[in-house]
Amino acid sequence: DNNPKGRHLHAIKPKVKTKVKHETSARRKEVTLARLKFGKCRLNDYLHTIKRHETGLCASCQVPETVEHFLLKCPNNRTQLALKNKCQKLQIQLNLVNVLTNETLQDLIYTTLERQL
Repeated sequence: DNNPKGRHLHAIKPKVKTKVKHETSARRKEVTLARLKFGKCRLNDYLHTIKRHETGLCASCQVPETVEHFLLKCPNNRTQLALKNKCQKLQIQLNLVNVLTNETLQDLIYTTLERQL
């Protein structure tokens, strides 16, 4: 609980079990969702961390392109708009924990992605 590593996933899922739970049989979807939960995906902020992107900033907003920015805040992202609308319909708060743990929202993320993560 106090280790500085893995803070991104700990914020989403504080109790991690040793048994791997496969939520879907589609491997590509499972990999994409796991990358988002770990924060280790092809978004500019992480690419900058591993020295694969010059600035790490979102091309349209000029702020760090983190998982949170990409899924919840970027107005030029089709996934963000779809999540916002779906959360309103489901009457749940639009936040990273809800988005990455709710199965309906996970399906929506995967189907609306316009780029490979």
